[in-house]
Amino acid sequence: MSTKFVNRLEEIKFLEEKYNSKTAEFIVISGRRRVGKTRLVNEFLNKNAGIYYLCSTSGDKNNIQYFIETLNLVLPDLNLKNIIFNDWYSLFEHLSNNIIFINTLKIKKFIIILDEFPFLIQSNRNTPSEFQRIWELILKKLNVLLIMCGSSVSVMEKEVIGYKSPLYGRRTAQIEVLNLNVEHLSSFFSEYNVEDIINLWGVVGGSPAYLNLLNPNIDFWSNVRSVLSKNNYMFKDAEIILREEFREPKNYTLILYSISIGKNKFSEIVQNTNIDKSKLSKYLEILKNTKIIVENKSVTDSYKNRKKQYLISDSYFNFWFRFIYPNKVFLEAENIDFVLNKIKGEFNTYMGFVFEKVIYNLILHRKILKELNFTNINRWWYKDTEIDLVAIDSNSKDISFIECKWNNKAINAKKIYFDLKEKAKLVKWNNNSRNEKYIIFAKKFTSKINLKDLYLFDLEDIRKALKVKSVK
Repeated sequence: MSTKFVNRLEEIKFLEEKYNSKTAEFIVISGRRRVGKTRLVNEFLNKNAGIYYLCSTSGDKNNIQYFIETLNLVLPDLNLKNIIFNDWYSLFEHLSNNIIFINTLKIKKFIIILDEFPFLIQSNRNTPSEFQRIWELILKKLNVLLIMCGSSVSVMEKEVIGYKSPLYGRRTAQIEVLNLNVEHLSSFFSEYNVEDIINLWGVVGGSPAYLNLLNPNIDFWSNVRSVLSKNNYMFKDAEIILREEFREPKNYTLILYSISIGKNKFSEIVQNTNIDKSKLSKYLEILKNTKIIVENKSVTDSYKNRKKQYLISDSYFNFWFRFIYPNKVFLEAENIDFVLNKIKGEFNTYMGFVFEKVIYNLILHRKILKELNFTNINRWWYKDTEIDLVAIDSNSKDISFIECKWNNKAINAKKIYFDLKEKAKLVKWNNNSRNEKYIIFAKKFTSKINLKDLYLFDLEDIRKALKVKSVK
């Protein structure tokens, strides 16, 4: 079954521009596992001339040999089969003097894609230095487009992009491939209604790999049930990613589980995990660098303020640590329905944060509330009082207080409005001169009251913003 290739129009356009440039190009493509980097470069390569090579951890000798075999499939006239190269530099040096290769470059730019480049570094720590020489002394002078991809965020950041890397400053461009946004999910699940689309994003996020694994012809809860099966690779993929990325996956697991159940302040994580404070700071910094978590400050706090919340950035990770990790013993024993019923009982509470994230992204990307101007938008909290989102505009002194309610029952907008006004009094920001708005998002309301400073949005409004079909 073919998998869908969704969005990525800007990335493809950018790669085409670099392909059509008059100079050699060296592009680094990074991004977490399962976001679709490999599919992106292969879609690009399908329309242009070049080679795609998936690196392995089998060492330079084997990788060079396999690279030559792959190159021979694309340019069989090069006659490289019987030549033994001791290193990558000698291979590319030979290519740069090969008359067939030179003539090929005269016709069009040649693409060289090295996917999972960190695997080469894992086998040989000198790989970045060697490819620095290859780029500076050979490829930079040729009509080529060199692309290095990597899923190990830590290795790519340190060994390829980082300022201490020999390759630092050599790349001519960089692309970070991110998960798809919630509005793209309807391309995979065209018959799902808006509620199911948002629910689905709360389970698997915007990973194309995961979305392509699910079945668009069955209902939402049947797809969730399939994720809980120990035979589904999503069942163990979070663990696999942690083992590949970190030396001490057990401690990272404890931290992520703590955050997933709402213990997201530093003191709460310390108490919940019993990890030493100094070590926890290091672990949190690494999780931030690998973009598994994000660090949040209250929207009105200065950058000096140390009060932070830590949130899991990816819905799949959040769902996995909230529901799969603590129930693994039951799921391994194939008690799927027991766990599924537990999830159903807690799901609306879990989705409260997901819905907040959905609304945040829709506002940020101008899919909804397009007329709302702001210089900052984020959560706000003070002691035990929280507001889901507060948008402030330092220029106009406008401030918008936003609540996101994911309840099955219709919401009493009037009650939420007055509660929100009381909480707003605690927000210290231009209190004597600001212009206040109150905005509530919910599945549905008991009635839509008409107040000049209140704006209500239900699922139908969100459906239009997401461009989801009106289906039941």
